[in-house]
Amino acid sequence: MVLKPNPFIEGCGPFYGKVLTQGAHQRLELGLRVEKRHCNPADTCHGGMVMTFADMTLILGAATWVGGGHYMLTVQVSCDFVGPAPLGSWLLGRSEVLRSSRNLVFCEGRITADGATVARISGLFKPGPARDASWSPQRYFEG
Repeated sequence: MVLKPNPFIEGCGPFYGKVLTQGAHQRLELGLRVEKRHCNPADTCHGGMVMTFADMTLILGAATWVGGGHYMLTVQVSCDFVGPAPLGSWLLGRSEVLRSSRNLVFCEGRITADGATVARISGLFKPGPARDASWSPQRYFEG
């Protein structure tokens, strides 16, 4: 399969994903090891990187829930920063779909660093038309 390039996100990763079954749907957990390139001068994950990780956690969670290789468009993302994510820590993003319609997917979630809460996140996403499998969320996951 030929993957559609996403140069911005590819430069932020690697992301590691895990898909879990939840009833008739699947949900996603997203992970990232905080590297020096993700950090601010205080050696904690930069807020912009946390926001990027939040968007990807929610949007990939929404895409996993909807299924079918849909490209998802971000309508709105909110992030409440709660604590730091130090250099070397393991970021884990978990999302949950609160409501899904034909036109919109409402999500919320949490990001932790080695178990400590970093951010509370929420977002609203619009599914685009169904695409081929190269648009699936798994395209971002490393081994």
